[in-house]
Amino acid sequence: MQRKSIPGTLLMLLAILLLVTGTFARSWRAGDECPSTIKVSIPGGRYYRDDEPKKPLLDTMASVHAALTTCPNITSLDLRVSLQGCSNWPDRWSFPFSLPGGETYPALRQIRLEGYRFDDRPVDETGWPKGSYLPWYEKSLDWVFSGNAMRALRYHMLPREQREKNNIQLWLDAMDWSQVEEFAFLGHQQPDTVSALLNSTQGVMPGLRRVELGRGQPWSTLQFLLNVERHSLTHLTSIDSFNRKTPFALREVQGDSLQHIDLHTVETTLVESPAYTATELEHFKHMPNLTHLSLNIARNGTWLFEELSAISQIPSLRTAELWLDITSMCRKQKVDNGHYNVEDPNCKGRDQYLLPYINETSTLEVFKFLRAKKIGEELTNVTFWGGDWSRPWDGPVYSPPWIEGRKVKVLCTNGKEEHGSGEENCTVLTGVEYWDQKARWYEDVDEMWLNDSEQFY
Repeated sequence: MQRKSIPGTLLMLLAILLLVTGTFARSWRAGDECPSTIKVSIPGGRYYRDDEPKKPLLDTMASVHAALTTCPNITSLDLRVSLQGCSNWPDRWSFPFSLPGGETYPALRQIRLEGYRFDDRPVDETGWPKGSYLPWYEKSLDWVFSGNAMRALRYHMLPREQREKNNIQLWLDAMDWSQVEEFAFLGHQQPDTVSALLNSTQGVMPGLRRVELGRGQPWSTLQFLLNVERHSLTHLTSIDSFNRKTPFALREVQGDSLQHIDLHTVETTLVESPAYTATELEHFKHMPNLTHLSLNIARNGTWLFEELSAISQIPSLRTAELWLDITSMCRKQKVDNGHYNVEDPNCKGRDQYLLPYINETSTLEVFKFLRAKKIGEELTNVTFWGGDWSRPWDGPVYSPPWIEGRKVKVLCTNGKEEHGSGEENCTVLTGVEYWDQKARWYEDVDEMWLNDSEQFY
């Protein structure tokens, strides 16, 4: 009886295999339709219904690299590389450039990279297998049959300068960077990859006008600005890279051209978000073309009107975004070494939130103060951001912080565009009376799951 069941089992496995392979589209390869822009997250992939056309996907670093070396009309690249979930790894953290060279990328105008590693070196990928408990002869077989032994031999025959090039140096060889107008590099705390970028890009992007740097070393923004032509940038965003020298440095090297500056820091549960003093904010009033400013403003039971007054003294400023903490100091102190003391009877309910609360009344007071003190151009609108506006976590399992999902957004305008009356008004767009809301992790979480989760808060 058991022997008769084997063919049926094999047929079932074959049917499942055909079903799975029919559900997924293959990776993009040379000969497929060329995209004009690329915006992907690696690893990628998606499910298709049986009646859907299965377009080839740019779901690996290798497939994106193939498109860039094949399609001359691509103008922009928006790429995120990350570990998604617990086991969904990217095939690589950088593009697989040929170490001998000879590859060509189109002259991209927009580049946005998150999690990319510029310090990777092809020669390091061909070395003797490390971190393995296999015996030496099995390591030898793995080294040979993987092709790394032959690649190592070919690389050894290259000139030393070419052999030791890292990823950013190979990318510079493959592409004309003078056409880049917008460049963003996000999500890296590793000094080596930041240094690789900074050490190789001095003067290579003369057409650069917009820069976004995020979640890097505090010194990385200032270092990058030294690589750019003086007074050429119009837009600068530097997130979670607070440095008290930044306002002065911007005034000196890019102050004549900057129109849009964003220097905000995302709130965390443990520490107070850093904010510039009134003296440091004075540097912005010497930037003649600055029309928009986004940064953190502190408060300690009341608004710090000295700092707000410094913002209103920027003659050319027309719009602003103010980032505010919503977590009280007593709530921040309840977290010790990453553990929350649920039995602590103090600092519950509204005491966990910083005063004054961010609502229509409090923000309207600030907005009217800014407009009354404003010199030069009229301040037409101010957006107030409070709490956690970071992207929801999609990496490995982790313990979400208390602040996660708690947020508020208020827009204040002069009323001319909406009503034509010119009367200032403020509207809460997200997080109405957030200080009375129960614990939420994400706004789109299933309500039943929310109720089960509240016991942990």
